[in-house]
Amino acid sequence: MITPIIENTTSIEEISDWIELSLHFNESDTISKEEVLRTIEDTNEELDGDDNDAESYLDGFLLDIWNELRRRNALYENLMYDIRDNSITKIHESTEPHIMLLLLSLYGANQVGNGTKLFEYLSAEALKKYLSGEVYVLGWPVEGLSEDENNTKLGSMIKDICSKANERYIESPPARYNDRGVDVIGWKPFHDCRSGQIIYLMQCAAGKRGFFEKKAIPLGSWEEYAHWANKTNTAFSVPKIVKDNELWHDKTKELGIIFDRVRIIKLISHNDIDNELLNDIIKWNSNRLKEVCE
Repeated sequence: MITPIIENTTSIEEISDWIELSLHFNESDTISKEEVLRTIEDTNEELDGDDNDAESYLDGFLLDIWNELRRRNALYENLMYDIRDNSITKIHESTEPHIMLLLLSLYGANQVGNGTKLFEYLSAEALKKYLSGEVYVLGWPVEGLSEDENNTKLGSMIKDICSKANERYIESPPARYNDRGVDVIGWKPFHDCRSGQIIYLMQCAAGKRGFFEKKAIPLGSWEEYAHWANKTNTAFSVPKIVKDNELWHDKTKELGIIFDRVRIIKLISHNDIDNELLNDIIKWNSNRLKEVCE
């Protein structure tokens, strides 16, 4: 069995992610509390199960992890796991997009392949499905182009989006602002070649800490690049599952509608992804796993 490493044995969220990921590789489709406990003890030598204080701490810690996984399973509509007091069994095989989101959440994109770009395209597919509309991935910076060429390319992409969405292009962002915080633009057209429609500007954070570090999209600035006929909305995509309900509320108010792992997985399936993107995800997963497995 391939065993991914645990980088932080004190984090309920990370160990819960680790259990989700490990279940994909467990030949019996089940992982027990005893296995999780043994892995934590082997990874963190300070937690000696023979010590009474450590044993009491670990019992409570495992209970918190199991409760977090029950909460997640409820968000998944109880379709992912069968959770018992001392074990967890997967009900369905994890999809490759699900595995990629778990890898990004646990270990980040690192330098393997194009994980950040793939996450942007996967997020775009989720936004497209949510809107039943159209999406455009800015994908800035474009690999192989110089800084000046990228700045010119971004202006061309905004002009192209405005043309496709029947909105009015004004000007390109100044070079110093890069992509101005937007990775994907989505809209729900009426197919009558007129402006005035639901429009979303989405930013994506594939890194481990991206959810906490991102700032709101400067909508006022984007109104200088395109004259949207209707008020624009914002969205934020992250591979994690947010535990704190208050944090979820605050970040939604700040960043817009959140597309986290639960929502992305519930929105898309293998059938919603073109073969090229799916094959790229499969390849990236394989390479990233080689780096993070013992």
